[in-house]
Amino acid sequence: MDTTNSNNAIAYRAFSIGALLRHGTLRERWGALAAWLALGVVCILSGLATTSQGWYGMPLEFGGVHFYLTLYAPQILCTLLVLGVGWVWGAIPAYASTLTLALYAGMPWPWAALFACADPLGFGVMAIGYRAIPTRRNLSSWFSWLFYIQLSFAASVCSSTGALIWGYTNHIDHSSILAIWYGWWFGIFLQSVFIAGPLMAWLWPRMLSWRQRYSRPILNTRKDVRRRILYMLSTVTAGVLLYGFQTMQLSVHQSELAPPGDLAALQHALSLIRQTLWAFFWVFAVIIVFTSLMGYQLYRYYQETNDRLLLESRTLARTDGLTGLLNRRAMDEHLQAAFERLHGTSHRASLLLIDIDHFKRINDQYGHPAGDAVICHIAALIRQVVGESNTATRYGGEEFLVLLPETGIPGSMLLAERLRSCLAENSVLYEAHSIGCQVSIGIAELQAGDTGYSDWLRRADRALYEAKQTGRDRIVIGH
Repeated sequence: MDTTNSNNAIAYRAFSIGALLRHGTLRERWGALAAWLALGVVCILSGLATTSQGWYGMPLEFGGVHFYLTLYAPQILCTLLVLGVGWVWGAIPAYASTLTLALYAGMPWPWAALFACADPLGFGVMAIGYRAIPTRRNLSSWFSWLFYIQLSFAASVCSSTGALIWGYTNHIDHSSILAIWYGWWFGIFLQSVFIAGPLMAWLWPRMLSWRQRYSRPILNTRKDVRRRILYMLSTVTAGVLLYGFQTMQLSVHQSELAPPGDLAALQHALSLIRQTLWAFFWVFAVIIVFTSLMGYQLYRYYQETNDRLLLESRTLARTDGLTGLLNRRAMDEHLQAAFERLHGTSHRASLLLIDIDHFKRINDQYGHPAGDAVICHIAALIRQVVGESNTATRYGGEEFLVLLPETGIPGSMLLAERLRSCLAENSVLYEAHSIGCQVSIGIAELQAGDTGYSDWLRRADRALYEAKQTGRDRIVIGH
C-alpha cells in the first residue's frame, strides 16, 4: 500500500546485487559498484571521524535522565542506502565502518565482529517495516512521517544493543552503562528523524527517477506480504521489550549499588529510577500511538487490496483471458439488456458475427501459439475499428461477436467492410512468419418480430454460415 500515488508509494523492492551482475549492462554494473564502494569508504572515514573529532559522549538530558549523546555519520548515509536501494547495500557499509571503528578503538576481533552487527540489525527493522507496509518514502504525509519515526525508534533501540557490548569490552561500570545506552539509541534516533528523514524526503524523487532507469530484472520480486508484516510486528515488539528490559534492569542495578544505610545514595537511585520510568512511559506512549495508526493503515491497505482483487476477479470473470474482450457469458448479458431496451422502439441495433477463415489450417501449419497470435491481432483490430462505444466479445474459439447499438445495416456494412479489408491487407507477424488471414462476417439487424436476442443472434449465425459456404472472405446480411 506505498498506494495513493504509485510514484510516491512505490513498494519496497531492493536492487539485487546478483541480478545486477547477471542482467545489468556493463555501465550499470561498474557504475553502481563503484558508487557503492565510494560510499563505503566515506562511511568508514566518517566513522573514524566520530572518534577523532569527538562526536561522542556529548552530555545531554532527556526525560530527567543525564546521558551522553553520540553522533555517527555512517548511520545517516546507510539509512539512505537501505531505504533507497536495499538492505544489503546499506548493511554492508554500516558493518564495515562499525567494525573498523571498533578495531581502531582496540576492541578484540571476536567482540568487534559481533559489535558491528548492531547497525545492520537496526536497518533490518526498517527494511522489514517498509516491505510489510509500502509507505511513502518521500515522507510527504503525516502518516508516512509517523511510520518512519516509529521504525526509526525501533531500529535505534535494536542498534543500541552495541552499547552493551561496548560497555562490557571497555570495562565500563554498570553505573555508567545506562547513560551510554540512552545516548546511543537517542543519538541514532535523532539523526534518523532530523537528518536522514529530511534528506530522504528531498532525495526520494531523484532516487525514484534513478530506479526507473534500471530494468525490472535487477529488482527483487516482492514476496509474501503477510510474512513481512509478521516479521515487522515481531521486530518492533522485540525492540520495545528490549528497551523496557534494559531500562528497568540498568535502573534497578544502579539502586543496588547504593551502599546500605546511605540514605542520600538511596534517594539518588530512587530518583534515577523514577526519571527513567517517566522516560519509558513517554516512549511507550509513542509506541501505543504508532501501533494504533499502523493497525488502521493495515486495515485500510487490506481493504483496498481486497477491493482491488474483487474488482479484478469480477473483471476476469467477464473477460476472455487471451484477448481481453468480453467473454460469452458477459456478452449474453449485454445482448439481453440491449434487446429489452431497444426491442419495440424506433432505435436500431445490429450484430456482427465474425469467424476466421481456415483457422485450423493456421494452427496445423504454424502451431497453436501462432493461432493465438492471430486471434489477439484480430481482437485488437476489432477494438480499433468498432470503437469503445460498441461491445465486442470472443464468442467462440475463433468467433467474435460485436454489438452495434444505434446502428443499422448501412453503418454495420461500413464497419464490417473496413474490418475485413484491414485484415486482408495486413498480415500477422509471428516469430519469422508472416501469416495472412481473412474473415467471414454475418450481419443481422434487430427486428420487431424477434421474440428474444437468440432470434437476432440466429440470423447473424445463418448469415455467417452463408458467407462461409459461398467462398469466405465476404460479408452477408441476414434476413
